[in-house]
Amino acid sequence: MSLASRLVRYAPSIRRAHEQYATGPATRAAMTALRAGPPTYKPPARLGWRVDVVAGVSPDGWPVYEIAPRGRSTGRLVFLHGGAYFRELRSWHWWFVERLARETGLLVLVPVYPLAPIGTADIVVPSVVELVRDVLRYPGSPVLLAGDSAGAGMALAVAQELRRSHDRELAGLVLVSPWVDITCDDPGVAARALLDPWLQAPGLREAGVAYRGPLDPDHPWVSPIHGDLAGLPPMLVVSGTHDILNADAHRLVDEVTTVGGAVELVEEPGLLHDYPLHPTPEARAAQRWIAAWCRARVAGS
Repeated sequence: MSLASRLVRYAPSIRRAHEQYATGPATRAAMTALRAGPPTYKPPARLGWRVDVVAGVSPDGWPVYEIAPRGRSTGRLVFLHGGAYFRELRSWHWWFVERLARETGLLVLVPVYPLAPIGTADIVVPSVVELVRDVLRYPGSPVLLAGDSAGAGMALAVAQELRRSHDRELAGLVLVSPWVDITCDDPGVAARALLDPWLQAPGLREAGVAYRGPLDPDHPWVSPIHGDLAGLPPMLVVSGTHDILNADAHRLVDEVTTVGGAVELVEEPGLLHDYPLHPTPEARAAQRWIAAWCRARVAGS
């Protein structure tokens, strides 16, 4: 493990987040504080140095950004950001997206969906399904769907809805540190709690309650591990062993394999939640792996 990865766990932002996720009340307080502040989702100005950045609006009035590689794009990828459903896009999301666009040749669309507790799953998931459905209508252009953490859980829920409605098939599904069960009741979550300096189950459960709104906690839109996992597009799952959600990643891979799905797990020992988005050598290696996997899916389609 690189020195940079060893130091990430001591980053002030991760230590503060650990305190915010330690209890339900602390997470509720964080939600309230974030809603009171100004929006922070806009991409860094420097992002446009090597890719083209175009701001647009979805049919539902959400901001949607297109991150396009210079030159002809080979397809499209919709990226859904993480943040426990109540945090906005952060700079590390944008740099991850920028790297994906450059290394895959894909035009990446990034919707800025409304956050919990205002943006609940019964509102957000159907709207994202419609957005991806519109992207799939481009003839002859392969489309991939990706997300990290909560965004990866949402991406899986959206893919299930698209398959159920017999839309044109996605070329692939990339899930980084997926959160696919908002209850965090898997025994593996508790087993990894002492290893994770960032996330804790009490805060995640509180965020899950805010996001699910009127839906049951095992509804596939909020906990897609309980949905139909058969017939989904090829899937890449990326996780670190010191991520509390590593248990979700293994459970998902096992269940997709059981129903005959095509799924690949990339797992790094000792690394944290969302490690491919960190400023480390291991992250850059993961980004190259993800980009190569995406290019292969595009070529195969």
